[in-house]
Amino acid sequence: MFNGISFQYGISGLLFIAALFVFLLLIYEYVSIGRLKKCMPDAVIFVLLILFISYVSGSTLSSNYRYKIVPIPAVIFVSVFFIIYSIIKFFTEQRKNRERLTPNSVKEAFDNLDSGICFADENSRIILMNYAMSSLISSILKRYPQTLDDVYEALDSVEKLSENFYKLNNKTVWQLSKSNLTAFTQLSLQDVTELFEANRQLEEENKRLIKTNEEIQKMLERLADRIREQETLSLKMQIHNDIGASLIKISNLINKSNSEDIDKQLALLEGAVSYFSNNKPSGKKDFYETQIKAEGMGVELVINGAFPDFEGSREIVFRAIDECLTNCVIHAKGNRVFVDISENDNQYTVIITNNGIPPEAEIIEGGGLSSLRKKLEAQGNEMEIISNGQFALILRINKGGAK
Repeated sequence: MFNGISFQYGISGLLFIAALFVFLLLIYEYVSIGRLKKCMPDAVIFVLLILFISYVSGSTLSSNYRYKIVPIPAVIFVSVFFIIYSIIKFFTEQRKNRERLTPNSVKEAFDNLDSGICFADENSRIILMNYAMSSLISSILKRYPQTLDDVYEALDSVEKLSENFYKLNNKTVWQLSKSNLTAFTQLSLQDVTELFEANRQLEEENKRLIKTNEEIQKMLERLADRIREQETLSLKMQIHNDIGASLIKISNLINKSNSEDIDKQLALLEGAVSYFSNNKPSGKKDFYETQIKAEGMGVELVINGAFPDFEGSREIVFRAIDECLTNCVIHAKGNRVFVDISENDNQYTVIITNNGIPPEAEIIEGGGLSSLRKKLEAQGNEMEIISNGQFALILRINKGGAK
């Protein structure tokens, strides 16, 4: 009798476990789905199992008769079946819940946003706020915000960088946005620290570029002035030399009655006068032109050495010779100009002298020599005038042009 009753309770316990699994499944479905209608099939199964347990576990004299009506294998099968059914359906519902959009899943996703978001009703009462927004505002107010005024109060107490940009206590920059919906107001705080810093660096870079452009503009203006100055100096030297030579030739035309090369003399005078007309000659000098000028002035030009290879340096030497030709005739009353050119690895040395009267005092540079010096030194070259005992003009010209 004892063994029969114990076995009866064991079978009832197995049915109870099956009912418990179904009950737990029912609770999970109701919590996750939230609709009783969807849970009705499992609720019916649970009720039937409870009634079946009551029927099987009834301790009456006719219990053996009941087991004859409901065989023990069938009871075991039903119990095991509903246990397995509950387990399988639990995992199935769990998988569906991960894919199903529910109020809980929406709230969870809402709280996982990095941006702070809240919604308020028409009376500015906050009805929904995610974790990021509540954490930010609560850390400033030291209490949970209830209205939009609480949010504004918190933001007013921190550093405001610009319109709608705030630096919070953790040194991060947040941008406030407000949207008016149909029946609600939405506030959002977006972390824009990296973007704000990038914009700040870009603004600083733009300021540096503007300053650099201003400096470049000033440099270009100075360069333009320098170019005009150089052109003016070159023009002064050319006019000085050519007009001086022309005046000498005019003197020769007046004082000499022999068959002088009148065409050359008139061409030289025409070149000098052309500076004051619209037919100015080219500013470049060459040796042939210098030689013609010397012959026209009645000066023998003696060259010892080779002229520089660089065109700009060579032209400077020709201009210096032109200047010395004019000064030889006008100031020194000579008729021979000597040009000695030597070179080393770095520079040319040009020494220009004449056979005229030695200067009685130190030579003061006039327009021609002064212009020549400025042109030389502007290109990194050197010029020296010796007037002690014998006139000498010394040029030191770097190879390849300016330094």
